[in-house]
Amino acid sequence: MKTAKTPDGKRFCAIFNISMDILEDISLTMSENVKGIQVLEKDGMFYDCAFEKHGNTVTIQTPVYTLMPLILLMDLE
Repeated sequence: MKTAKTPDGKRFCAIFNISMDILEDISLTMSENVKGIQVLEKDGMFYDCAFEKHGNTVTIQTPVYTLMPLILLMDLE
């Protein structure tokens, strides 16, 4: 996983699955408060993504396929 903060204050995140199994969802522990998540789709556009927050853990409800990076933009408070 690689992460960076964008100039407009969002969190960019690239997640790479190098296992042989599909990851059904991703849980991340965040020090920032996440108010929205968008995922980069095959058409090159970012779309809203379902997620749940439990304390400082965010569970992103999007599968991560083997060797297919998941690119996220997180809106922070």
